[in-house]
Amino acid sequence: MEVFGRYRLLDRVAVGGMAEVFLARTSSIDGFDKDLVIKRIRPELTRDETFVSMFIDEARVSIALAHPNVVQVFDFGSVPTDDGNSYYLAMEFVRGCDLGALLGLDEFDARGLPPEVALYCVGQMCRGLDYAHNLRGRHGEPLQVIHRDISPRNVLLSFDGGVKIADFGIAKAKNRISQTQPGMVLGKLVYMAPEHATGLAIDARADVFSTGAVLWELLTGHQLYGGQLTPEAMNRIRVADVERPSVYAKRIGRKLDALVMKALAREAADRFQSAREMGVAISELLAKEYRSFSDYDLQSFLDERRQLLPSHSFEAFADEPAPPQPAEPEVVLLDQVKQPFVKSGTSMAYPDPAHAQASHAFSWSPEFVEAVEQFRERPSIWALVHMADLCRHEGQTDAALAIYRIAALTFAQHGLLTQAMLCCRGALESRRDEATRAMVTLVPRCAFASADTMRSVLFASSGPVESLMTELLELAPVRIGRAESPTKLLTELSANGFATLVERCELRHVGEGELIVRQGDIGRELFLIANGRALVHATRANGERVYIASLTSGDFFGENGFFTGSPRTASIEALYPTQVFVITQELYAKAAADNARADATLLAFYKERVVDAVLATSQVFGLLPHGSRRAMIERFRLRTFIAGSMVLREGETSDDIYVIKNGEAEVFTAHNGTRTNLSTLGPGTLFGEVAALRGIPRTASIVAKSDLTALVLSKRDFLAVVDERPAVRKQVMDVIASRVRENLDKLMAR
Repeated sequence: MEVFGRYRLLDRVAVGGMAEVFLARTSSIDGFDKDLVIKRIRPELTRDETFVSMFIDEARVSIALAHPNVVQVFDFGSVPTDDGNSYYLAMEFVRGCDLGALLGLDEFDARGLPPEVALYCVGQMCRGLDYAHNLRGRHGEPLQVIHRDISPRNVLLSFDGGVKIADFGIAKAKNRISQTQPGMVLGKLVYMAPEHATGLAIDARADVFSTGAVLWELLTGHQLYGGQLTPEAMNRIRVADVERPSVYAKRIGRKLDALVMKALAREAADRFQSAREMGVAISELLAKEYRSFSDYDLQSFLDERRQLLPSHSFEAFADEPAPPQPAEPEVVLLDQVKQPFVKSGTSMAYPDPAHAQASHAFSWSPEFVEAVEQFRERPSIWALVHMADLCRHEGQTDAALAIYRIAALTFAQHGLLTQAMLCCRGALESRRDEATRAMVTLVPRCAFASADTMRSVLFASSGPVESLMTELLELAPVRIGRAESPTKLLTELSANGFATLVERCELRHVGEGELIVRQGDIGRELFLIANGRALVHATRANGERVYIASLTSGDFFGENGFFTGSPRTASIEALYPTQVFVITQELYAKAAADNARADATLLAFYKERVVDAVLATSQVFGLLPHGSRRAMIERFRLRTFIAGSMVLREGETSDDIYVIKNGEAEVFTAHNGTRTNLSTLGPGTLFGEVAALRGIPRTASIVAKSDLTALVLSKRDFLAVVDERPAVRKQVMDVIASRVRENLDKLMAR
C-alpha cells in the first residue's frame, strides 16, 4: 500500500499512455475511509507546462459536474515526489463494469446487446452529455464542455443499474500529448466525428456522433469501421462512410436504423442537434417499439452475468493502452477490500437535555438532528465543524464550544493545524474568555499526540453534547490521514504564540470565482487556506492564461511577496467558496516572539518555497529531480553584505552561487577606467552559477546597491548532490558549457 498525499493507493489496476489508475481509499480530512479511484498522470507529462495548465483548466470544470449519469470527480491536485509534482484526479468508484466489458462477453460477440438494453444505456448517456453540454458558470456563461472521447470503455455500468460517463475534463490535455510525443496517437478514431478526426473545430454535436458510434457497436457487436485502422478505414472515418446497423443485425427495425444513421450523419447540421434531442428520440422509440426498460431491468441484466464480468473495471480511466509491462501482482478483488466501519441501522440515541447539568442545557434543533444523521451516512470531521457552526448560530454556545474543541483537537492530532485553527476561530467567535483561549493553547500540544493523550484532553466536561459526540465517534472511529510534512511555521509556535495567531489574523471569506491575490499587486501578506480550494494562474504578455497549480486546505501561498515585497507573480482564484487566513509579517513576528528558532524556521520556509521555485525555473537547476533540488536547497547558507560592498569581482574566480533574498545588487564592468552598468538584480534572482561550476573568471562585477542578504551555495556542495546522479550531472554540465559559449558570444559582440 502506497501513501499518496491524502490517499492510500491499495492497488494499481490499470495503466495507459497518459496515466496510472489505482483503487484507493481516502485518508483525508474530508471524511473517513471511502473507496475511490485515483488517476495519476505520468511523471514525464507533468513537466510539460502547457499540459499541466490544460489539465488544471479542464479538471476545474470536471469537478463541478454533478449528475447521476456522470462519474463524479471529487478532487484534483498534485503531490510532491522526488521527480516533481505528481498530478492526479480522485474520482467516484463505480462498482460494476464498463460497456466494453459487457459487450465483450461471448454471448454478445458479433451479435450485440438486446436493442432495449443498448437503447436504455445510450439514452442514459444522452442525459449525462446533455447536462454537461449545457453546464453554465457562476455568471451564467456557457462552459461549452465537450467530452471528446466517448467510447464503450468510457461508459461505466454499476451493478445497481446506473449508467455513468467517465473521464470528463481532460480531453484537451490529452490532445496535448500527441503534440509533444511523436508517434503517439491519442483518442479513439473509430468513435470520432469526421470534423474531429480531421482536426476541424468541434462542438457538442461531435459527442452526439460518438454516442451514435457507441450505439451502432452495441447493436451489432462490431466496431463502426472494423477492428483495424487501415488506410481504407481512415478514409471512411474522414467522410463518415457508415453502413446501416441492420446490415449486421437483422433484428434491427427501420426506425432504429434511421435513428442511428441520423446520429452518424457526416455533416453536423444533419445530426441530432443536441444530446437531449437524441435522448428524447431514444425514449420515444423504446416506448413504442420495445418493452419498457429501467434501471431495475439493467440491474437484473447485469446480475445474471455478474460471474462472467470483471470484478472491477478501470480501463475507462486509463485512456490509451500503454506498451506491455512486466507482470504486476495479482489485483485485489473488491470484495476482499475491507469497507469503512459504520454500524448501519444503528439507532442514534439523543441524550435527554433534562438530565444534563444546567450549564450544558441544550435543545436539539431539526437542523442539528439532520446534521447528525448526515454524519452517520458520511462521517467527517468537517461534519462536526458544521454541527458546531449550527450551534453557534442558534445561540447554543456551550454546545458549539464542546464540538469545536473535539474537532480542533482531532485535526491537531493528525498534524492538520490549519484546519484546527479554523475550529479554534469558531470557538473564539462563540465566546472570548480565558477558558476558550486555554482550549486554543491545547491545539499545538496535541499535534501527533497518542490516543491515550487524546482521551485525557478531548472532552473538557460531561453533558448531552459530549455524550452524543462520544457515540458518534464510536460509530465511526476517526481514521483521517496524518499530514505528511506539516509546516514548521505552525508546529514550532508555542502554545501562546499559536493562540495569538488564531486570535489576531484576518479570516477572509472568498466567494466562488473571486480573486484572493491579483497578479502584479504588491503586498507583504502570507495566505493560508483554511477550507476550500483555489487555483493559481498567470497571464502571459500575449494575454494567455496559464494554470500553474491548485491549492487546498493547509496550503500557503504569497510567500514571495511576504519575504521580499515583490509584485505577485500569479493570481489566486477561489474555485468555490473558500476561507483564507491572512498573516502579516508583524503578526507572525509577534506570534513567534517567544520562539528561539523563529528566524531559522522562517529561513527554512523561505528556502522550501521561494528558493525551490527559483531553482526549478533555472536552466541549470531545473534539470535536477525534485528530491535532489531539495537536498541542494538545504546546503544554501545565509550571507549578508552592507551597501556598497563587493559581492563578486570581475576577473576573479570563486566557487559560490547566489540567490538574493533581500536588497538589490548592481552588475557592472570596468575597462580603462570606465564603468558600465549592465543590470540591477533584485530579490529572487539567481546568479553566478555558470562561472562557479565551470571554474572560469567572473565576467562582471556585482556590488551591493543596498544592504543585501543572499543565500550562497558552494560548488563543492552542488557536486556532492549531483555526483549521486551521473546522468543528471552530465546534463547540467552540458547546459553550463552551452551557457559559457553564449556569454563569450555576447562579450565578443560588445
